[in-house]
Amino acid sequence: MINMYKKSILFMFVLLFMVSLVSAVPRITTEFVGDAGYDIEANIQSYYKVNQGACVQIYVFNKSDGEILTNESVSCEVSLANDNGTELFVGYPTWHPNRNHFDVCRNGTIVTSQEDHSITIVCNSSTLAGYKTAFFEANQYGTGLTEATSNNFNKGMIFLMILFLLGIMGLVKFDNPSGKLACYYVCHVLFIVGTFSMWQFNSGYNLGYLGLAGIYKVLFWVSTVALFPMVILSLAWIFWMHTVTEEIKDMMDRGMTSEEAWSRADKSGKSWFKW
Repeated sequence: MINMYKKSILFMFVLLFMVSLVSAVPRITTEFVGDAGYDIEANIQSYYKVNQGACVQIYVFNKSDGEILTNESVSCEVSLANDNGTELFVGYPTWHPNRNHFDVCRNGTIVTSQEDHSITIVCNSSTLAGYKTAFFEANQYGTGLTEATSNNFNKGMIFLMILFLLGIMGLVKFDNPSGKLACYYVCHVLFIVGTFSMWQFNSGYNLGYLGLAGIYKVLFWVSTVALFPMVILSLAWIFWMHTVTEEIKDMMDRGMTSEEAWSRADKSGKSWFKW
């Protein structure tokens, strides 16, 4: 029954680990362009960081001859909306004659949530017009999840899982309470590190829709809080160890083996670390 219980624990951790593996999916870039005489180009990125300002440079060309248009012949408006269409920002680009482009900037209080956004640029004159709509994702890192990043993360999680399983094996195999205690703390700290990494990774790359970010956040805080009572219990165990050291020494002086002496001391002290 106990062996089945241990195997069940190992199976749950392995299953949790397999669910935590991630893979990068290329972002599908969608862009809509309309013109009634003007072409518009702008350096809109695919990803932006939340709570951080950003600027966009805008170039307006006459479609017929490719001439770059200035603020003397055309005016522009930029609007930014979130994923449900709520308008967050409306700006009027400033012309820079020394660089031949317009630019518009937003401050760090506009894009505050991790979601998809749309930005629309409309430029027109009395007779001609053009527009450009593009979409971007806002997350905590300001970058997309690349294949290299996901591979490195998965390698790190595999390494942590191997160390964790070795700690579990040591916890099962060691008879010495000191060995059990050391293996327990190795496993506990590795669990905290692993859940924190998964929480930050899923949250930072806006993978929270999988439901994993919140799960790992709860697991991280529960395991972190649970560490403090175990530290207190460990200190109590160390104190108990000092109190029985002389007793063990006396039993060994009377001819007992170290295993027998440890066994009697363990039974008399009702050790908490009996597996």
